[in-house]
Amino acid sequence: MEARSRADLESAYQTALSVGAEALIPVSSRLTTLERANIIAFADRHRLMLASGWGPWAREGALLSYGPDLDEITRRSAAYVDKILRGASPADIPVEQPTRFQLVLNAKSARALGLTIPERLRALADEVIE
Repeated sequence: MEARSRADLESAYQTALSVGAEALIPVSSRLTTLERANIIAFADRHRLMLASGWGPWAREGALLSYGPDLDEITRRSAAYVDKILRGASPADIPVEQPTRFQLVLNAKSARALGLTIPERLRALADEVIE
């Protein structure tokens, strides 16, 4: 479902419900970041599994998140700034891909959905929210 503005979210929610969606995976955007609490509340109200690519989602109530480690990205960004301040041309600095990914599981959300997180998956997680 497409939502380009806050006003589009209600229509997207209704479409999700009308087609019998059981899970949501919001695409990362400024809108979904700003509306994260709203999207999480909608998923909670309708007992939908919610997964995302960023840790804060799971920390705030989504079932899980798996994606680049935002703290690592921030640290690497500081190294870029340092190079530029020391005179390097931004055009000469290679683009780096994330190398560290984070799996965050929300056990509280899993219980609310009647799900059990397998122990093997818990062991692989970087963080488990109880």
